[in-house]
Amino acid sequence: MKTVSALALALMILVVSILPLGGPTAKAQGPERYDVSWDYGGLLDVFELGTFRPGETFTVRLGVTNRGNFTWNAKDHKHPYHIHLSYHWYDAQGNLIQWEGLRSHLPRDLAPGERLHPFYDPVEVTVKVPEVSFPPPRRGSRHNALIRFDLVREGVTWFSWAGASTLAFYTLVEKAPELPSYSAIYTDHNSTPSIMAAGSKASFPFAVRNTGRATWNRGGPNPVHASYHWYDRRGKVVLWD
Repeated sequence: MKTVSALALALMILVVSILPLGGPTAKAQGPERYDVSWDYGGLLDVFELGTFRPGETFTVRLGVTNRGNFTWNAKDHKHPYHIHLSYHWYDAQGNLIQWEGLRSHLPRDLAPGERLHPFYDPVEVTVKVPEVSFPPPRRGSRHNALIRFDLVREGVTWFSWAGASTLAFYTLVEKAPELPSYSAIYTDHNSTPSIMAAGSKASFPFAVRNTGRATWNRGGPNPVHASYHWYDRRGKVVLWD
């Protein structure tokens, strides 16, 4: 029966002790890489020849390929840091108009190297035009706006911040209509009494939204108050103040 010398045994113990857990083939994972390639089909003409209204909402189909080194988690919220496709709005000179666009889900998880085709399995992207006036187009150009599509890993980063490319189109946005100085929308949530006795009083909550251009001052020389008018069933004023 062969015996192992004390020196050989010591060397074997040393080799075993310095091998990493999992064997000599185990490798440390590198930093996550954010990279994407875009496939937009015929959207160039849609944007560059189209005209959009402030506040308008529409849907476009985009294709993307995951050029990074980690899987893009789609709309399964069990996974943290899932991926959405969104956009930013600028004027034609590149000045930011609106950073936060609507979020659109990927149709499925996308592993590195996988592609979503703009016609067969696209990302359905819902876009809303900002409700503001863009500067007029410069002389010799029909465009006054630029939309830049981007991916966002929620709670982590926008892909563009991590060095990934975006997809941009110039387009034309119509002038936003002028808002009246004083305008409001009221909602009582069905809390207004349907029957009240003469001379009685009632209190109930309601919501109001300022849809005009003027600021409502709570105090000062010209404060804004909520009040009411009384009419009869024919619409004739009974009490104004």
